[in-house]
Amino acid sequence: MKATEKKGIIIQVAQKIFSRYGLIKTTVDEIAKTARMGRASLYHYFKSKEDIFREIVEKENQFLKEKIQERSFRKGTETIQAILKEGEKNGFI
Repeated sequence: MKATEKKGIIIQVAQKIFSRYGLIKTTVDEIAKTARMGRASLYHYFKSKEDIFREIVEKENQFLKEKIQERSFRKGTETIQAILKEGEKNGFI
């Protein structure tokens, strides 16, 4: 299995666990166990559970941004595009 595939599995597993228990209650051990790998292997790909969480948030942010852009083009509105541009300009997106 390639490194990108393993990293993807970690992200997928962690996303489910974080959504169920939150950042505070989720442990690296739980993520590793569910991903069927050792804790040390998980740390090979991520420095901490916060790094995993950050990557998930960035991934979801990108997904939402793409969906908003799709809808703005379909509906022909410029309002959402203006909001996105303002968000990018201010570092929110």
